[in-house]
Amino acid sequence: MWPKPARKASVVAEELRERILKLYDRFLSADGKAVDYEGLSPGPFFDEYIDASAELQLVEVLDLSRYNIIV
Repeated sequence: MWPKPARKASVVAEELRERILKLYDRFLSADGKAVDYEGLSPGPFFDEYIDASAELQLVEVLDLSRYNIIV
């Protein structure tokens, strides 16, 4: 369970997007066809993403639209 107060869905979505991009940079091959699962799974980078995604339990996702997420 997420231990902090809920934040706006757009803020949570953007932070998770940034974390995913960092995982891609670190563990996705240059051609985008392979993932270093061995490096990814036991490491702190993926653990941080999993912990942060727990906040989705409290987010009101209906507040999201394709226009209020920064891309």
